[in-house]
Amino acid sequence: MPVKIIVTLGPATNTEADLKKIKDQGVSFIRVNMSHSSVDDLSYFIGLAKKIDLPFIIDTEGSQIRTGTLEQDIINFAENDSVKLYAREVIGNQEQLSLKPGYVIKQLEPGDLIHIDFNTLILKISDISTATEGFITAKTITSGWLGKNKAVVIDPAHPKKYILPPLSPKDYQSIKIG
Repeated sequence: MPVKIIVTLGPATNTEADLKKIKDQGVSFIRVNMSHSSVDDLSYFIGLAKKIDLPFIIDTEGSQIRTGTLEQDIINFAENDSVKLYAREVIGNQEQLSLKPGYVIKQLEPGDLIHIDFNTLILKISDISTATEGFITAKTITSGWLGKNKAVVIDPAHPKKYILPPLSPKDYQSIKIG
């Protein structure tokens, strides 16, 4: 059985010439990771794949929680910093961050731990009294740094399941385009 090679496209591989080189190297499929790409990126890459005649894979983002965009590439936090977590998209800084999907904010409780980017930063939910206003407050329990669009894992203070759909609205758009 022959080996199949899958290459992920991104900023370093985003031209027709790049895809021709990839194809010439014997790549079997190309893919886009929708956790880090826009729907517009997907349309663009599918167009390139068709021109070069390379099979295309869409890696949907699925059920996940992520941080949003930031004012700068990396934000450093000290232990015990207070940060507001917003349900709506905000430009993140040391005082405010957004979580996607935003409705997860209403499912969080005091004491829940938020592990960001494989424990690069850990937050503890401290105040949910403002959830109806679209944000809650957390304290950093470890110092650390944060980059944009990082994966989030929630460790609940009390046993519970978080309700997240298996596919995001962006997934449905991506599948339709595909």
